[in-house]
Amino acid sequence: MTMHPITKPSTLSLILPVFLLLLPASTWASEVGAGFSLAVQYKQLEMEQRFTGLNLLSNSNANDGDLKATLPVATVQGILFYKQFYSVLKVENTLSESSVDSSIPFTTEGTSLSTDVLRNDISLVLGYNFNDTFSVFTGYMQGLTELTPDACRDVTCTNAASVMLQDDDQEYKQRYEEKGFFVGVGAGWRVGPGKVSASLAYAYMDGEYSDNYHDAFGSSEFDYEGKSKGTSTSLAWTAPLNEYLFYFVDGRAQFYSMDAKDTTGLPSFEGSEVATDETILGLSAGLQFIF
Repeated sequence: MTMHPITKPSTLSLILPVFLLLLPASTWASEVGAGFSLAVQYKQLEMEQRFTGLNLLSNSNANDGDLKATLPVATVQGILFYKQFYSVLKVENTLSESSVDSSIPFTTEGTSLSTDVLRNDISLVLGYNFNDTFSVFTGYMQGLTELTPDACRDVTCTNAASVMLQDDDQEYKQRYEEKGFFVGVGAGWRVGPGKVSASLAYAYMDGEYSDNYHDAFGSSEFDYEGKSKGTSTSLAWTAPLNEYLFYFVDGRAQFYSMDAKDTTGLPSFEGSEVATDETILGLSAGLQFIF
């Protein structure tokens, strides 16, 4: 049997979100179907942060911090398409936390301890293919970066996680969460048996940075809320293994920034602000099934 370069919609090409069909536009009218994909991704997360107006950080050098982590991630997607429309639900979960040096405030700066990092994402995409080359899409995403600083019970360990462990036998965590809508465009070009595709998207989201700190004197949690915005770009190669099974390799870069203000009103945090920048680079490889 001779395959038309590909006889099913190829790939809705598994990055957020390039989902361009390999079918000729003339065949979309009869195409209805579904699919799913499984992938392994290596993701590099860089995070930079700066607090202003925070009374707890009397040393100005402690106002700034950063970290860099490499994370193994499992990616699962469900795909639905009807004529020129498509919908994709995508879930990315960290397979194992990465233990790194961190100078993010209130983590492990100035100690021999490390900070565990994880990043999980979920997104829902709705898109429309104008033709075999161009598409537009919109959607909703939610991302969570969680930091768990190491702690010790020795009184010489004075980072926030250690004090919380010594006083209350609890684990200290910081959470950076962003959720909201995005819009974007995609393009694809046939090359040999497969397709090269690319996308560009802009996101405007709600952002929140919080922790769960408490000690012998009681709770002193911080909570900052503001807007997070940024862009994501992607480049992918997809090709068929048979009529229903495809393989893909893709790379993605995401850049998000959040400016947030204290919402607790506590004397320690009142009037303070935090700026957080994230750069996320990902390289994925996987299989996609269309039926």
